[in-house]
Amino acid sequence: MDERDEELLRTQQARQQAEVAIRELAKIVQGGAYLVSDFRRRDDLPATASLRRMSNTVAKKLAALGLREPVSLQSVPNRWWKVKIDAAEVGLVSEYGCAMVTRMLSTDALRETGFEVEDGPFRAWENDEVSRAILNKHPGGFWDARIYRVDATSGHNGRPHFSGEDNGYTSEALIAALERGDLIESEDYDPILYESITDGEAFDLTVTEGSSALAEEIARRDRSSAFQLIRAVSLRSRDYEKGPDRSEDLATFMGVANSMPPVDLTDEIERDHVKFLLGESWDEWPFDERLAYVHQVVFGFRLNGLTGDRLRELRSERIETWLLKQAGELRREEQ
Repeated sequence: MDERDEELLRTQQARQQAEVAIRELAKIVQGGAYLVSDFRRRDDLPATASLRRMSNTVAKKLAALGLREPVSLQSVPNRWWKVKIDAAEVGLVSEYGCAMVTRMLSTDALRETGFEVEDGPFRAWENDEVSRAILNKHPGGFWDARIYRVDATSGHNGRPHFSGEDNGYTSEALIAALERGDLIESEDYDPILYESITDGEAFDLTVTEGSSALAEEIARRDRSSAFQLIRAVSLRSRDYEKGPDRSEDLATFMGVANSMPPVDLTDEIERDHVKFLLGESWDEWPFDERLAYVHQVVFGFRLNGLTGDRLRELRSERIETWLLKQAGELRREEQ
């Protein structure tokens, strides 16, 4: 390498280091990020403000929301945007300023990077592009979803047939469904609804403090009140409409149990249920023996006999890392 090449290399490295330093300094000074129609010098913004140029489409959408430039990104949180960014930001090239790529970014990501905002704001899951961006942020993640496939043939009324399957799907499976043109309804993945788990594992997902705290509270109670607390938590764990939002703190379940009608041991069915769950000598056992019984017996029952795979445990960290690497290489090839 001759002297001229070395000087060019030093200049390039200095430019890259300066750009990184400027971005980091802007974060520290907190000048804020704003959407504007052009990059001319502005007297109505801090000198350290970070600017993102917006298209006429974006300006019109923001105007419909009552927002005029300069628009602070703090005023449009939790939204998604179609943005042109420098290819170096995503590792596609080594030098800044060589190429641009288009990405869907959240408002938080747009505060950190971006050159021109082409479209938006969008709500989460508003369209296919936003949905893909969200799913790509969670590789290997699982979602409680229903996928509708449109049959090629039409029904007697001329409308297409829809066949839906409700299951736990990975992010990659949902992206593949989007590529096929399927319709998707999606919520957070709910292990209790699909996986073969024990009551103890279900209670761990139902009580905020966890199943260990629940077990200790059960062991402190007499047989009837212990049964009522187990019943209160068990009923909530099987509230499938609540899904992952079913969890409450232990104090809430204690209140529910205390408000329940007393256990009627004169009723044969209820007496047999209590006996089956807690045995006959519960009130004579010391705390430690009760606690061990709860963990080994009460929490060991299988929840409703479900047989679904334990999707949360099917892939190891090593496999996840390999898949992330493969996905990155595939995206680079597509570019």
